[in-house]
Amino acid sequence: MLLNDMLAKRGIKLDGVLVFRHTPHERGLRDVLPWLADEQPGVFNAYQQTQGPAAQNAMLRARYVASFIGHEVGKAVFIGLYKVGEHRAITREQSGRCPPIRR
Repeated sequence: MLLNDMLAKRGIKLDGVLVFRHTPHERGLRDVLPWLADEQPGVFNAYQQTQGPAAQNAMLRARYVASFIGHEVGKAVFIGLYKVGEHRAITREQSGRCPPIRR
């Protein structure tokens, strides 16, 4: 079944859906991400909520996030459809997840 068909059957308009295909560059995170999605969904969701500026801007306009994990070229595993709640973009420093970038 295609994602578009699945969404249409539930009355979800495609223009309100942001698709994430998570493929982290860090091998350790890439290896553990499927486990996090399955066993630690809160941690997985925290990861997917902290994306770069382009994804953050797109998320400000989205009503839903369709989440996938890429596992080989051209293939991905569907993780879930998330309804976007109240949110705002934050900077790296505001997130507290890493120190400010020194230039």
